[in-house]
Amino acid sequence: MNPFAQHAPAKVAGLLAFALAMGGCDKAPEPVAEPEQQEVILHVRTVDKTGAPVEMVRFYINGKKFGITDQDGAF
Repeated sequence: MNPFAQHAPAKVAGLLAFALAMGGCDKAPEPVAEPEQQEVILHVRTVDKTGAPVEMVRFYINGKKFGITDQDGAF
């Protein structure tokens, strides 16, 4: 078997990978659309280990203060 035939599959695979990687380099990236906003309803109840409500628990969503539970542990 000649030396080229032994390494031909690896060389072809390498050239194919290079061609695919370089194929989209000259194209501008497509703009990303903003995700559609959706309403989310949260029903939160905080309790301790005995099941008693815990009041004044602060909730943060995405780093922003969202709310505080009431005397019944509900929000």
